[in-house]
Amino acid sequence: MEVILGGHYFVVHNVQAGLGIGTGLVSGYGAPGVRVTGGVEWVMDAPAVEKAQPIVEQPKDENADTDGDGIPDRIDACMDVQGVPTQDPRTNGCADRDGDGIMDPLDHCPFQIGPFDPDPNKNGCPPPPPPPKEPDADNDGIPDRLDACPNASGKPNPDRAKNGCPKVLLQGKRIIVTVELPDDEEAMTQIAAIVNDDTSIKHIKIDAHTDNRGDPKDLQKQSQEKADKIAKWLTAHGVDKKRIIATGYGGERPIESNDTDEGRAINKRVELSLEREE
Repeated sequence: MEVILGGHYFVVHNVQAGLGIGTGLVSGYGAPGVRVTGGVEWVMDAPAVEKAQPIVEQPKDENADTDGDGIPDRIDACMDVQGVPTQDPRTNGCADRDGDGIMDPLDHCPFQIGPFDPDPNKNGCPPPPPPPKEPDADNDGIPDRLDACPNASGKPNPDRAKNGCPKVLLQGKRIIVTVELPDDEEAMTQIAAIVNDDTSIKHIKIDAHTDNRGDPKDLQKQSQEKADKIAKWLTAHGVDKKRIIATGYGGERPIESNDTDEGRAINKRVELSLEREE
């Protein structure tokens, strides 16, 4: 006893090929380990073999217009979106849905208004928001962290101790001056008013300084002459001479390096301080 599995296939009409394979179910004399059979048969009433029909491509309609915008699909860069004709084949038949003047295929942000940008990843996109402004209490355009006088409007100054300060500012026992003395009449008038209006001020000290270019004796003389000139102006405008101490230090007390033009400009300065009655 054995079992065989097989199948048949029509090679052509009426001709059938078969193949089978099997094995014996019981052991014994003549029982096969494996049996393979095959054959070819003529079948009188075999069904007709249907031949596969070749796929025939339909001719394309040269005037097809899927989106109905009057621009044929063959030249429409956006055949599924109604658009307008353009001379650029990349945008012909496309729209500008955000109305920013940049056609959608070239617009990286087609639903947000933005300017032209040569960077394709930014073209047509709104610009990023500006960085948050730094605190500027006096609105003089100089951030508080850089402003030596954050609560009094002033102009930029290379001297960090005067940056952002007005011409004249009273800070405790110091009068900060950001202009040339005694050349600036407005500043000198303000200084005189500070001293004349406050009777508790015992002395106003005028310390004049230079950079280190020149003979030390000549520099000390120049600075003393400048201090005396400021003192003379104040005396002429009502400040008691006994309340004025004018000293020229030459280049003895630099506050910046004298190796640069900027440093030398800062070192050429006048410092005003006040001594009050105890």
